[in-house]
Amino acid sequence: PAPTPEPTNAPVTAAPTFPCEIVYQLDLITDNFGGDTTWEIVFDEDPTIVVASGGSYASNTPLTETGCIPDDCYHFKIMDNGGDGMCCGAGTGSYSLSVGGNLVAAGGQFANAEKSLFGTCKPSIA
Repeated sequence: PAPTPEPTNAPVTAAPTFPCEIVYQLDLITDNFGGDTTWEIVFDEDPTIVVASGGSYASNTPLTETGCIPDDCYHFKIMDNGGDGMCCGAGTGSYSLSVGGNLVAAGGQFANAEKSLFGTCKPSIA
């Protein structure tokens, strides 16, 4: 019989790494259903690329998420699977996103999701 060929290993592709140019801080106070809360930061020009995300948290809990992303234009999106936002039907949750120490988004009263644009964005043409 012919010898069994050695198995070949597929090349390992590392997760993309991004330069640290914009420091963000997301402060959350979850509502009675913290497990419904998720968020993501995506590139404005290609929203399929998620540069940061988090979620499914303990209920009625204050917490802080921090990170660093490249200098670019982004959408921050906060989502609630329950469809009642973070305030005020099921508790008094809220969020605030700061970039470089400057507040760029805040709230809590929304239905399924809320989006905010931030970073070095090109002016829109009307």
